[in-house]
Amino acid sequence: NALFGALGITMLFLLVERQFGLPAAIATSLMLGLTTDWWYESRGFFSEVGAGALMLAALYFANAKRPYLCSLALGLSWLFRPTALVALPLWIGSLRRPWRRDLRSAVFLLGSLALLAANNWLRFGSLVNFGYGSESFKTPVLLGLFGMLLSPGRSLFFYSPVLILSLTGGNLLYDS
Repeated sequence: NALFGALGITMLFLLVERQFGLPAAIATSLMLGLTTDWWYESRGFFSEVGAGALMLAALYFANAKRPYLCSLALGLSWLFRPTALVALPLWIGSLRRPWRRDLRSAVFLLGSLALLAANNWLRFGSLVNFGYGSESFKTPVLLGLFGMLLSPGRSLFFYSPVLILSLTGGNLLYDS
């Protein structure tokens, strides 16, 4: 997992350096490495590091308008953590105009979904059962998004308020 940890930090460094310059890239990479448990989880095999590293790679390739590499990285990320499906807009943002030619890059995403579905079928007898007991994709989408983003029990923004800065930072990333 140390390779995934290094890949994640490297992709973050390259993305920030591409958009904001070398000093910002060094500072951002150091902050992630020193202020989170990324380095600690990279010592063992935790799916969060693999999924995070591959999602950072997908973000970098989306920013570089490389839809095939973005699709490959994002699809592999889904195999680590199916919840990474929420990052599908990264691939959509990587498509170039005319986008018809780039739609073929969806083959990696569809392949990952097929592997996830086959794994679920073999393990749990259902294509959409990911092994969380009675929990499955039965929750309405808007209610699920509210729970993930705004509820005090599970919210990404409640437990990590610095992510609020990512809303404006993400906009700056694509505007530059």
